[in-house]
Amino acid sequence: MTGPRRSFVAAALALLLAQAAEAAPTPRDQFVTDHLCAVRTRLTHIHERGPRDTSRNRFLVVAIRGEPQSYVQCIFVDEDRTMLCEASSGAYRDRDDSGIRRHLRPEAVAALHRLGFSQPDPKSNFQRTVDLGMPPDLDIPARLILTALFDAYDGAGAQALDMHAPMAGGEPACGVASAGRSEPMTTM
Repeated sequence: MTGPRRSFVAAALALLLAQAAEAAPTPRDQFVTDHLCAVRTRLTHIHERGPRDTSRNRFLVVAIRGEPQSYVQCIFVDEDRTMLCEASSGAYRDRDDSGIRRHLRPEAVAALHRLGFSQPDPKSNFQRTVDLGMPPDLDIPARLILTALFDAYDGAGAQALDMHAPMAGGEPACGVASAGRSEPMTTM
């Protein structure tokens, strides 16, 4: 290969590698992508099944498997125009669960604050109300749940997620990205 041609090939290769590096998702983006279908589908089923005039059993809890105090839960309110979401503070752990973190690390609290969560009472969970619009955009709470799990509860190290939603029905058919990673929650 001659000098100018070699330079051209090297420049083209460098450009392709730079574009590939830019296109690579962050670990957080990959975590959200891997679990988004399972969370959004459950929220959609809850919304569709109603009744919208009550919040009874119209919630979804998503937790990091094996970490009972690493969860975010959201419930439909206000005729499905909003959701009240809570992120675990550790305040409701069982007194006998000595191995479970009681308080979040300062970095985790800061992450929840960046996501709009607040803790009105130190003996309660972090809370945030999410406006869904009409018709409800269920991508908003689904992404919030997953981002909070990743940022505040070490979602990067999660092997799987547990989900509990009485009104959601069975396992969603989400394809390869979610299969085996998000499973129904058996206990909470």
